[in-house]
Amino acid sequence: MDRAQRPTPHASLRRLALQAVVTLGLCGLVAGCGDNITVPAPASADANGSGTAADVGIALVLPGFAAAPQASGPRVQLDGEVQPNGQIVVHVALHDFADLYALAGHLRYDPDGLELVSIEGHTILSGAGYVGRVIATDSPAGRILLGGARVRTSGNGWEKTTGAVVTKQLWATAVFRVLEPGTYPLTFDADTTIARHSNYQHVEMSWQGATIELVEEEPINAQEGGEG
Repeated sequence: MDRAQRPTPHASLRRLALQAVVTLGLCGLVAGCGDNITVPAPASADANGSGTAADVGIALVLPGFAAAPQASGPRVQLDGEVQPNGQIVVHVALHDFADLYALAGHLRYDPDGLELVSIEGHTILSGAGYVGRVIATDSPAGRILLGGARVRTSGNGWEKTTGAVVTKQLWATAVFRVLEPGTYPLTFDADTTIARHSNYQHVEMSWQGATIELVEEEPINAQEGGEG
């Protein structure tokens, strides 16, 4: 094969992402296929929070969540909230699309510092004559595959397809737990993100990340030993 025609690693990754979107579309045509595909992450050993930084002698402190500065225009945006037990609930949402037919991408995180407690996909892009298909799965650990597409449920194949108008739609919800102090970015892999209009042309948009951080404090034993 001529070097100029040889596929690059980036091109191969983009094809994998597009294949996920196409698979979602075909899924709607196969009898017995569910509305959404959601693969739960491994359950935590203790839902009450054992196994956190406190178990290794670090003073109890809640992690922080910081979203990227909000952009304008079509975008995928992360928002989060820290729970009293220290777990972080991250919402992946679509914003401000005029004609969105399908999209997919990999949301990356560091599995050495973050545990994905659960991941759930939500129905997007549905509407009159269409149903939305979603995939949300963490495989391998540290790379969450998110995909969404709309599938026609009425009319015929000769009719022009239309994309969804989206002001804001929740695409997925992920729950993380910090395994050890550190700063952990949540980022979309630019080499695998893809989005298409109803005419299959590329959607100009942004994929916004976030950061989860847990600051190590003075060990509890050292604090107790310093008294008196």
